[in-house]
Amino acid sequence: MPGEPSTRRGRASRERIVERAADLFAERGIAGTSVDDVLEAAKAGKGQFYHYFRNRDELVPALLDRAHREAIGGVLDRETAELVRNLRGRPDVARLLTEPDLSPGSAPIVDLHFDMAGTSLRFFSVVSTIVAPIDVTAQELRVEAFFPADDETRDRWTSLEVMRQ
Repeated sequence: MPGEPSTRRGRASRERIVERAADLFAERGIAGTSVDDVLEAAKAGKGQFYHYFRNRDELVPALLDRAHREAIGGVLDRETAELVRNLRGRPDVARLLTEPDLSPGSAPIVDLHFDMAGTSLRFFSVVSTIVAPIDVTAQELRVEAFFPADDETRDRWTSLEVMRQ
């Protein structure tokens, strides 16, 4: 499933793909730019592309995110700002930004199955990351929460909690 790169080299590859896509989108529009066009311009392979993006349309939010980060950092140049304005004004981009993304996300959800005294308990775990770069002492906080995956597990878990009290 596509996601953010974890290495410096991966981040550089993903950024190069986004940069070349931005150039081509500005020149040809989204509809006039294929994944193969982007890959040729970025000198990247399909494996690299699909490791970071599900399809061509996912490049638009990535490009806008990059421009947003640059703006926050105070380094949004005039050329990038103009590109963002042009992209936001295009009907094909407006459609991408207003249509809900119904594709399965890449949220870290893990199914857990336990056998406890002959009873099967099924949970799912969700990990949330809270980033606070303002405070160096708490740059990132991860919270993992467990939820019953079915009614039987919820009822059994609730009864165990009542017995414990």
